[in-house]
Amino acid sequence: MTHCSGYRAAVVAWAGAFRSLGIDAEVHQPLPDGGLRLTSSPAERRHLAELVARNAQVHWDTLLFAVKESVYKAWYLLGGVTLDFVDAEVELDPDSETFTARLSPPETMAEGDGPVFFEGRWRVADGMVQAASAVPNRARS
Repeated sequence: MTHCSGYRAAVVAWAGAFRSLGIDAEVHQPLPDGGLRLTSSPAERRHLAELVARNAQVHWDTLLFAVKESVYKAWYLLGGVTLDFVDAEVELDPDSETFTARLSPPETMAEGDGPVFFEGRWRVADGMVQAASAVPNRARS
């Protein structure tokens, strides 16, 4: 589930299709002052600077925030451990509106609790930023 000013959403799927899902939505506006530094790594900030140079109409900082929120929601269902914003390194692909996220989980997390890599989709439309990540069930042999 996700909600923000003027927007509410939930996602459902067949129980056997996914191990976990995560979604987030935010109003398409810049993060508050200092928000990007608290929620991103230096490498992510460099990546966002490149994206801003390509398309300054997108609030990439808010998009990164929403993507991380979707990953954390999906992870929490698997690992039961709350992640910090710096526990995931995200790369956004503006051409396909997809992302990859690599987790560097806290030491309190046991090996095998969940995936280290997440993939998902994002979009910016109608004044909103939306992101979704999914962990499919593994194929049964």
